Amino acid sequence: MNRCADARAVAATVPGADVGNAGLRPPMVPRQASFFPPPVLNPFVQQTRLGVARRIQIFFLGIILLPIRALLVAIILLLSWSLAAISTACCPEKLTHPITGWKRKITHPVLKFLGHAMFFSMGFVVTVKGKIATPLEAPIFVVAPHSTFFDGIACVAAGLPSIVSRNENVQVPLVGRILRALQPVLVSRVDPDSRKNTINEIIRRATSGGEWPQILVFPEGTCTNRSCLITFKPGAFIPGVPVQPILLRYPNKLDTVTWTWQGYTFIQLCVLTWCQPFTRVEVEFMPVQVPSDEERSDPVLFASTIRNVMAEALKIPVTDHTYEDCRLMISAGQLTLPMEAGLVEFTKISRKLKLDWDGIRKHLDEYAAIASSSKGGRIGIEEFAEYLKLPVSDVLRQLFALFDRNHDGSIDFREYVIGLAVLCNPANTEEIIQVAFKLFDVDEDGFITEEEFSTILQASLGVPDLDVSGLFKEIAQGDSVSYEEFKSFALKHPEYAKIFTTYLDLQTCHVFSLPKEVQATPSVQSLCVLPVFLTPLSPTAPMLLARMNPQVQPENGGAGPGSEQPPRKRKEVLVVKERNGVQCLLASRDGDEQPRETWGKKIDFLLSVVGFAVDLANVWRFPYLCYKNGGGAFLIPYTLFLIIAGMPLFYMELALGQYNREGAATVWKICPFFKGVGYAVILIALYVGFYYNVIIAWSLYYLFSSFTPTLPWTDCGHAWNSPNCTDPKLLNSSVLGNHTKYSKYKFTPAAEFYERGVLHLHESSGIHDIGLPQWQLLLCLIIVVIVLFFSLWKGVKTSGKVMSLFLF
Repeated sequence: MNRCADARAVAATVPGADVGNAGLRPPMVPRQASFFPPPVLNPFVQQTRLGVARRIQIFFLGIILLPIRALLVAIILLLSWSLAAISTACCPEKLTHPITGWKRKITHPVLKFLGHAMFFSMGFVVTVKGKIATPLEAPIFVVAPHSTFFDGIACVAAGLPSIVSRNENVQVPLVGRILRALQPVLVSRVDPDSRKNTINEIIRRATSGGEWPQILVFPEGTCTNRSCLITFKPGAFIPGVPVQPILLRYPNKLDTVTWTWQGYTFIQLCVLTWCQPFTRVEVEFMPVQVPSDEERSDPVLFASTIRNVMAEALKIPVTDHTYEDCRLMISAGQLTLPMEAGLVEFTKISRKLKLDWDGIRKHLDEYAAIASSSKGGRIGIEEFAEYLKLPVSDVLRQLFALFDRNHDGSIDFREYVIGLAVLCNPANTEEIIQVAFKLFDVDEDGFITEEEFSTILQASLGVPDLDVSGLFKEIAQGDSVSYEEFKSFALKHPEYAKIFTTYLDLQTCHVFSLPKEVQATPSVQSLCVLPVFLTPLSPTAPMLLARMNPQVQPENGGAGPGSEQPPRKRKEVLVVKERNGVQCLLASRDGDEQPRETWGKKIDFLLSVVGFAVDLANVWRFPYLCYKNGGGAFLIPYTLFLIIAGMPLFYMELALGQYNREGAATVWKICPFFKGVGYAVILIALYVGFYYNVIIAWSLYYLFSSFTPTLPWTDCGHAWNSPNCTDPKLLNSSVLGNHTKYSKYKFTPAAEFYERGVLHLHESSGIHDIGLPQWQLLLCLIIVVIVLFFSLWKGVKTSGKVMSLFLF
């Protein structure tokens, strides 16, 4: 199957992709897996359906349980308020010192008891797992998932630690005084420095060495339906102290506690919960999590680590939703859109696309203006074309397919924001705007008339009867458009820039970029991904392509008879399959480019691989190593490490290198997180290269020294020998007398030749005294480098022959 047929086969699997009508996406537009929809689309909605039997049960139980429980709660609240008033008497609203002495010792245990009694009276059956950490072990508790106002159970189970609360809450009757008894960290929404002051207060208390009570924080910052863990706010993790995660579970058949943005109200949940015979809740204290040095300096990383640990224990996924998504949901409802339309995973979108809340909120207004006439609050191809004041054409379908990431035939708000940031804004550069203006300005007078605008736009979209008067009047302030007007409109509407670049992508793959002899051959089908590229998009397509790229001239235009045509370039078109469609990567290559080098023989490649992996000397030394290190037992760890480490790492590097045709460092652009592995490989290779080259230089010095009547390392009496040099024959002969105590001071000529004659170690007092290089060894090292250069200067052909020569 050739490349075009392969492209058609892949395109057939993409919904809405019509190969014959250019339904495929244009080239050079990668899909990022990090922008795929989250596993939980809306964690802020909870729909509990009550059947007839359940309604009857709630009614009859409510007649008995509801008034009794409401009375008990009221009594406990009054008792708690009186104790809290005693505990906080004569204390300022914002505490500068912890409550200590008899106030703390008397009121705190009673308040803990009343807290347990309150939740028991509401019908909660609490199961506590794990061990509560001391203030010195973990100054901060982090509780998740946060799904209801009943999550205060965690505060009672943890021994009533301090909490972070709004400043307005302490003004609420009854509850406010009880809240002050917990010594909370108060947050003010009117003070612009409140966030900074709150963080400083948390740090001060967390690092007080147990002087202050522990702090309990709900890091999600808002309530969810417990189907996932959303983004943790970094406030609790900024101090960089150990934290103890607390997990909350409500294992009940009927969920009457979840309090989300779309669901039951506060009163409804209280009534439903109090009308149940009992409500189970599990509070699990996980082991204390101590941050690493990197996590201490990066609170966001620390928060992400804790979230992953808690999500794994809960067996639920994580998403990048946050409280700002709730605000967008409210804004979407105010714009008559479905509330879930505002969900975009704010944390991920803002971090990856560099967008703030105001920018995304502005895009929501634009989206609402486009989707106002559609059903379900989503943009279809008709609404998209109406907004752009353009007809539905192949190029417009291309652009719509880029926005429609899940290929469901419509664009939601999340896809719209990603499309504007990833597709349109990068395409809306100064250079693209200048090229577009030059293309539309046919007579090159610095202005675009309506006739010029209509002609070029008709050719670009392939619609000969296109009426663009409405769009032209929106751009122009008079009868023509200047460059400043054109630029101003393009910056306000980046969608048009992507339409233009999509058309340029199509033209780039046009057959006019191929040599004439290739155009006439049937094999041209294998060089193009889309069949539409083989047919001119419009009668003016050759002219447009020539204006876009002067090096490529149409057959009957541009250059006059006898003029010399510029050299053409061969094009290499690669088809890349991926889950969202087909991509066409177009790379230019000069016709005189040298072909890729190949190995002369298979044995050359094999020997080079063996030499690189284990060192050719070790191949011949392997039987000796087996014998010296335990015989056959040596093969067990050797084979084990060869299978689990050596072969996987080697073949990974080999496969990545051959697939990407990149070096050890640049090959990791497929995963920049591991780029350091590539640099480590280079450093190790350089170190090993230096090491082996020096050893070869020593060997070469020995070789030169052997061209003497007597080998210099076989006897004493040379200038480098010391008085302790002893002839090996004397050391091995029998001598009458006891000379054992002097044997440790005797050195062989071979040892002294290496240490004193070659390395001159006796001239150095230590590693701090390296001395000057030995010119003999330096000369040998230069010779080694020269030999290596001439062994490699012609690539793998010469290196393979040299490898075979030295091995055999």
